[in-house]
Amino acid sequence: MKSWLSLLALLLGSANALADTPVTQQPARLAIIVDTSRSMVGPTSHSARSTSAQIRAGLASSLEAQTYPIEVDLWQFNGRNNALCTPALVHDGSHQLDGSLVSSIHDLQMLQASNGLAMDQQRNPISASLDFASSTSPAGILLITDRVNDCHRTADRVCALAGELAMPVHVMSFADSNRARDELACIAEASHGTFIHVADGRETLPLIHAMVTLTVNRAQISVAEQLNLELSHHIESLVHNNEQQIKNNEALIAENTNLTDRNRALEQENGLLKEKNEALELRIVELTDERNALREDIIELEKEVARLKQALADETEKVAVLDEHVARLVVERDALRGEVSALKSEVEGLKIDLKACTIQKIDLEKQLSERHKEILDLRQTVILATNNCEARIDMEQAQCRVKLEDYTASCDNQIALLNKIIEDQKKQIGTKDVSITALHKAIAERDAIIEGLRTELAAAAEVIAAQKVQIEHLLEVVAGLEAAIGEISIDLLNCQNNRDMARAETDSALIELKQCEAENQELKGYLDHSNALLMSCQGDLGEARIHLKHLSEIKAENELLHKKVSFLSDQYTACLADKASFLSGLTPLVDSHLDGEGVGSVEKTQH
Repeated sequence: MKSWLSLLALLLGSANALADTPVTQQPARLAIIVDTSRSMVGPTSHSARSTSAQIRAGLASSLEAQTYPIEVDLWQFNGRNNALCTPALVHDGSHQLDGSLVSSIHDLQMLQASNGLAMDQQRNPISASLDFASSTSPAGILLITDRVNDCHRTADRVCALAGELAMPVHVMSFADSNRARDELACIAEASHGTFIHVADGRETLPLIHAMVTLTVNRAQISVAEQLNLELSHHIESLVHNNEQQIKNNEALIAENTNLTDRNRALEQENGLLKEKNEALELRIVELTDERNALREDIIELEKEVARLKQALADETEKVAVLDEHVARLVVERDALRGEVSALKSEVEGLKIDLKACTIQKIDLEKQLSERHKEILDLRQTVILATNNCEARIDMEQAQCRVKLEDYTASCDNQIALLNKIIEDQKKQIGTKDVSITALHKAIAERDAIIEGLRTELAAAAEVIAAQKVQIEHLLEVVAGLEAAIGEISIDLLNCQNNRDMARAETDSALIELKQCEAENQELKGYLDHSNALLMSCQGDLGEARIHLKHLSEIKAENELLHKKVSFLSDQYTACLADKASFLSGLTPLVDSHLDGEGVGSVEKTQH
């Protein structure tokens, strides 16, 4: 009994020592996982109360007794109405209120599975519970159970998982076999946590209290180390910022010097720009006079161009009149040519008629010759006729003569008529030839007039082309003068802009000089403030070093405490050996040794 009481006293003393340290009271986050299965219901040895009831009472009293602020996530598994192989969150530390944690611990009674006498073959969600509990990044996890027997992983895999959590898992074991006890001890060892095995029901409450206190102390040390690390980083950041600020101040001072030199250079440049500005103003006056003279020349040239344009318009009107006259003459010539063509056609017709009359005359002469031949034939017939027929022949000859004379007269009349017609046609042809000759003469005269008009038109076109060339030359001269005026205006505007820019640069340089002087004053004030801040940071650094030294002392005390716990654990092991010897019927000396040393069971592995 003395061994575990000494362990409890040492743990409480260490907790009080840590509570008195001036470390910032930042809440420590813990996670407690409680096995509420049926195997945790039955009473333990040397105790009438059930294991689950002692666990609830120990947790409630231990957590109420803590003076250090803590936030606890309370988990349970395999309880009443729990889903298979799934842990349940009973209390959320991020929403913790006064009394809510203790109330949630007492609520475990309603979640506790019943019928502890039956064989409990249900598996435990140990790996899932560790995963869920570690998701909120607590400073440590306290696992209270009697075996691993995980739902999805082997005991070795669960042990490896605990080593990967990067946080200590403290295990309080109620195992009823050496195998279950070793499997739970592996979880604590792999995660660098603490392992305690409860073999006697009378040790449950004090060991729970010691285990909770040790878990809180470990979390408090982790929080203090985190605060110390953050403070160190903050100090390093302040020192770095201060050095950077000093560099910035030096750069600003150098920039201020450069701006001062630049201001001097700008003042010298301003003097040169003023001289250039005066020269430019004189040049502007000269260019203005030249521009006015050029404007007068342009006005004269514009008048000359207007006069030439008017002459060009008059010549264009004359050319238009000549064009109309030429067009009219061309129309008359075309009409005369049509009349000549008609007369030629008529003459060709008369010639054809004359040829027809000549052919007819030749035919008549042929017919007359044939008639003479017939007459001669008739005369020959008459001569050869009988005398009886002479009278008849004479009569017929007379008749033939009469017919021949009539026919001859008719032919002569037709010939005379044809000759008359021919003569008339010849006269008409002569008249037509005279008319055609006259028309040809008129056409020649009109062609001569047209050629003259064309010559005049060509001469007028040459004059107009010459005038156009002259106008284009004058327009080019005007365009050149306008371009020269534009260039002079641009030069004038550039000079004015340069003058305005020089004035603006001078004003800007003066403003920059004033701003630089003001910034210089601000930088001096900021440098003084930075120096003061540096002194303050150095003071904070001294205090942080004092806190760090104090934390080192706390760590040394904690290591001493661990050594004492290890020594007590060895004593407890010796007590267990004595107890086993007593149960085997050893001598009464062993019995008196057990009465002197007490009964307890604490085994702890700390890494």
